[in-house]
Amino acid sequence: MSIPLPKEAVVVAGIKGPVAPRLEIRDLVKNKAMWYLFLKGLQSFQREDAKSPRSYYAISGIHGRPYTPYNDVVGRKLSREEIGDVGGYCAHTSIVFATWHRPFLALFEQELWRHVQKEAAKLNDPTGAIKKAAQAVRLPYWDWALPKSMQSEFWPQVFEAPTLTVEGFGTVDPNPLATFSLKGLSIRPGETWAFNGERTSRLPGLGTKLGQAIAARNTSVSKLMFTEVDWLTFSNNGYRRAQNPSQFASIEEVHDKIHIELGRTMGSVDTSAFDPVFWLHHCNIDRLTAVRQAIWPQYYISEKGQKVGGNGTNFVAQTGDFQNNKTPLKPFWRVAPTAADAVSTAKYDAVFWNSQQVETTEIFGYTYPETFDRATVKDAAKFSVIVKARADVLYPADLTPRFMGFARMAAPHDAIVAQEPLKVTEMLKVEAIPVEETAEATTAEAPAEAAPEAAPEVPSAPIVAPLEATTSEIAVDSGTQTRDSKDLIEPDNTYTDWSVNIRATKHVLGKPYQVIVFDGPFNPDPARWTSEYNKVDTVAVLGQGGDTACAKCREDQAHDTAVAGVVSLTSALIQDYMEGELASLKPEHVVPFLRTNLHWRVLVDGETDVPREEVPGLVVCVSSTTVSFDENGIPVYSTETTLHPEITDGRPAGLNVGGEP
Repeated sequence: MSIPLPKEAVVVAGIKGPVAPRLEIRDLVKNKAMWYLFLKGLQSFQREDAKSPRSYYAISGIHGRPYTPYNDVVGRKLSREEIGDVGGYCAHTSIVFATWHRPFLALFEQELWRHVQKEAAKLNDPTGAIKKAAQAVRLPYWDWALPKSMQSEFWPQVFEAPTLTVEGFGTVDPNPLATFSLKGLSIRPGETWAFNGERTSRLPGLGTKLGQAIAARNTSVSKLMFTEVDWLTFSNNGYRRAQNPSQFASIEEVHDKIHIELGRTMGSVDTSAFDPVFWLHHCNIDRLTAVRQAIWPQYYISEKGQKVGGNGTNFVAQTGDFQNNKTPLKPFWRVAPTAADAVSTAKYDAVFWNSQQVETTEIFGYTYPETFDRATVKDAAKFSVIVKARADVLYPADLTPRFMGFARMAAPHDAIVAQEPLKVTEMLKVEAIPVEETAEATTAEAPAEAAPEAAPEVPSAPIVAPLEATTSEIAVDSGTQTRDSKDLIEPDNTYTDWSVNIRATKHVLGKPYQVIVFDGPFNPDPARWTSEYNKVDTVAVLGQGGDTACAKCREDQAHDTAVAGVVSLTSALIQDYMEGELASLKPEHVVPFLRTNLHWRVLVDGETDVPREEVPGLVVCVSSTTVSFDENGIPVYSTETTLHPEITDGRPAGLNVGGEP
């Protein structure tokens, strides 16, 4: 029997033509033409008939609800009656987490780009500059881990303003980044949206919450970039028995933190993709993955793969299946299937993208500021050095020699090192000129006799000058004492890095929850915890209830699937040192300090405390490792860790001496 084929196969072809970079959202705003076209294109995209497989609603629905097959892609031998019980394409807590989302984003981006071109055609464009700008538009990313010195707002206001005005172009009303209306749309077979007022929403106070954790989050990304671990460890947050705590960090775990901080629509895998910010967040996850791939090209997903055991079963996979670089990333068609492809599973699977085929971003017509010159550099080892230097600008170690000003920085002459701007401008050369819209357009009034502006530079990664070592004065019995963060570096140019490592049962509470870590006193009101001064960071657990239509999630529940996460402590400890509360980063000082000052709490719905002892499977421990630096000043995080159960022993959900982390 042949496999049923869709009436219209939406092929993920990406954007044809010159490869262009996806830009950080705050950099995209600086190019008025591209920014306006992106907003208008996204607005048009959101208005497309939800019944179309190319609509914003249909593509967003691939990620979770309404748990109906996209493009009729089921994959397993299921009858129509069975589909309601085995739902979704869930690739979370999976070795293909990052690679599955790459064609997912590419599908969204190609359809967004189609709408951008339509909107550009409505504008008066005598010089062709608007068309050129439209062709360069790509999905932007939101880098929520940039250091404080590189961003003026941790939660960009363009994400929540009800309307946005672009100088020289006009007002976009409503702002398509703020929310998406689901009124009257199906969110589950036979069930319409009835969640937070029929449109997507987020928790309030996000600027403060995100800003409070920015130092730890920046360090977390630094560790992901510069710790040498294999793809299985990097790619997903699944906990494995006897796992080294240095392997608790993953791109999925960092990704989860943002979902739960934003909360509401974004806080659930079921609904998150309907929030417009989901796409910018996942674009950043794809970017970090691409940067990591460039730094460690030898550790991409391979044929070795991973068996789906105890956490499988959806439209396309089930427990016992084997996932590797050849696993079809359904439902994303690489080419349109024909009748000849439907005669066998092998031929049918071959027309979908797989992880081996999406190893580079250029295949879909985009790149990133850190990886834009891959084709010209060619040599993988040389490119790794270049990208390491770029990543070190954005995600340095807590005590990087570049900031301390005393270690040798001897990067190869042809590497782009810390203070050299990235030359992405050459890729675009797009003019941002005020223009008038034609009669078909709906907004914008151009200034009278508006003259073209000079083509602005399109920034890539923000660049800052080297920082001086941090100093402070503290009161002591004999007067004052000057403290210098440089003193935390050992004579051999190393220092001790500290982390809180957390293991948690994913679905044990029947909803998403977070474990918040503090390194000092905190307000007893749970609603204040996410913005507390002594909050370090959080480990997010995207759990689901027993009524979820996600079949993989239900099977995860049955097998008590556990996930792992990390909170980086060192930046907070450095602050404690500078404030005179901690003598050094050495264990003899940190262990007693944390025994008194380290706290953790479990929070659901952004405001409700769950007693730690009532969360089965929760284990919190502390570990330390050594950070050194290579000949170019790039951090090297050791994978040899030391556990310190004496810090958490005897405390609710704490690792006891002799216990397993």
